[in-house]
Amino acid sequence: MIVNALAILALFVAAVELIGGGALVTAAVRGWRRLGGHALSEHGRRRRSTASDRTASDRTASNRPASNRPASDRPGATESAESLRHLLFLLVAVLAGLSLVSVVLWGLLLESYVPQWEGVRCVVGVLKVGTGSQGAAGWLPALADVTAVLRVALLLGAGAAVAVHLASRDQPAGALTRRQLALALMVGLVAIGAAATETAYIVIPKAERFLAAGCCSTAGITSSSAGLLLGRAAWTGTASTGTAATFFGAPALVLSVVLFRGQQLPAAGTWTHRAVTDVVRVAVAGAVLIGGLLFVNDLVAPAALGLPLHQCTYCLAAAAPETLVGLALLATPLLAVSWGAAARWLGPGEGPTVDALRRSLDRIAAFSTLAAVGFFAVAWGVA
Repeated sequence: MIVNALAILALFVAAVELIGGGALVTAAVRGWRRLGGHALSEHGRRRRSTASDRTASDRTASNRPASNRPASDRPGATESAESLRHLLFLLVAVLAGLSLVSVVLWGLLLESYVPQWEGVRCVVGVLKVGTGSQGAAGWLPALADVTAVLRVALLLGAGAAVAVHLASRDQPAGALTRRQLALALMVGLVAIGAAATETAYIVIPKAERFLAAGCCSTAGITSSSAGLLLGRAAWTGTASTGTAATFFGAPALVLSVVLFRGQQLPAAGTWTHRAVTDVVRVAVAGAVLIGGLLFVNDLVAPAALGLPLHQCTYCLAAAAPETLVGLALLATPLLAVSWGAAARWLGPGEGPTVDALRRSLDRIAAFSTLAAVGFFAVAWGVA
């Protein structure tokens, strides 16, 4: 373990995140048990009784001890569910904030590790430490990749939970569904996993380990994989200007047209139509993110750094911190569209509140797409 101030601070935040994730999981499980596996809501109550036997059911319930009544019929059940819903929302919001802090600390910590190895030039080189090593150090690259994936999943899940909470504002007091509890449980588990893998990466010894050759390492500067930002995926090689611009510009144009066109269309439609629409929107937003990262990594970075073969977004962000603004704009469309889909499918269903929330998220996604295209087009042109 390399001990410095950033490592200690990152471990502290990870410990707080573990506690918060455990609290969220505990609250979600207790809420599930309290509901007996059913939604504590007016809808769930109506499903368990019909108009013909409601009077008889009420008479029977009144003669039963409170401890033996269904969860939704017990005194104070509605207030308890409403409190639980707000508690879950607050815990999710806290975990989302802690995750963002952890991402910043993670980047700063990896950057502080750069001087520890001769020839390592940036964060990408640090992430290769342990490749091919025996023992615990061999797990370092995998732990880094898993941590990155879990951080993204946590951001998506936390945003979806917040969107569902906002979409449920016009529901009756105590309207808490199994889907909301399951979503909160997932966010808690992902937060625990992200904190655990980050902690493991920090505490594993890293001294005198092998360093794989490639971009940002001593073996030389070569054409790197754009997948360094996408889980080290398979697209490699030096992209031509036209190819990279097409991968970025075409999906961005399609997404902008779809989102702005959706502002003029009613939300009604068949279940299949709504499902296909949301799948297509998320897929196009994902294509915008992938194409944008390829464009930044393979064209903007070499031009801005003055190194034609050095394709590294990390080095670009270190040399020009304003690039982080563009990357945030690039990620916003996928996040906003995904959260809007979650509000529809995991929330209370169609309604004025859900429609208004989705339209707001669509506007944010559309303007972010156009802003990201303009930002990196200007950056590339200036470089």
